[in-house]
Amino acid sequence: MPYLRRVLCVSAYPHRIYHSDDGISWRVQVSSYGYPATPTAREKEIARRARIADGFGFDPESNWAVTKGEIRKILKPRANELLEQASIKRLLDEALAAGKRCLVAGNVVFWYEQRDLCWEVKKVAPRPLKDQEGSALWLEGKILSTNHGRLIILPYRKSNGQLIPGHTKNSRNDGPARKRHPDHYVEIPFEVVKGDLMVGLHGEMFYE
Repeated sequence: MPYLRRVLCVSAYPHRIYHSDDGISWRVQVSSYGYPATPTAREKEIARRARIADGFGFDPESNWAVTKGEIRKILKPRANELLEQASIKRLLDEALAAGKRCLVAGNVVFWYEQRDLCWEVKKVAPRPLKDQEGSALWLEGKILSTNHGRLIILPYRKSNGQLIPGHTKNSRNDGPARKRHPDHYVEIPFEVVKGDLMVGLHGEMFYE
């Protein structure tokens, strides 16, 4: 990782953090007394974040949720490449023509944003309930989106019988999702598409 400018060394005890200005010459982090310093838990966490932040030119000490959001804008998620595939365009065109605006395929969700007149790729949040074969016990229903969260919680029933309606949100580390105006809330049903129709083991597109 030649881009790193801060590393945590845990091969010996006490642990040490090393800094570099050029990725070639390194100096150990010292205390106010001039001796090698034992890093705090916070300093260790920042050093771990540096493995990602340094690669994109961000300060690992900055707000981590904001930094991850900026990195996410730089990266083009693999899932978004699906929208450029002719086979997927066909699937989505057919879905839209049939009045469908939310397709779930594995942990990927194709979501048609009515106000922007375009498809977006979202992600299904971790599944809270599974059957004996490991499949999520999702219920039929609708998703009510009151924000622009990148995660979708599909409707499900808790073990105590409580029904949780479908909704959108951000992950815990993303910060709050941008709210929709009440006039622009979106409530739509979803359809589950068989996952192996979408992407093969090596990235093949099977929907033709």
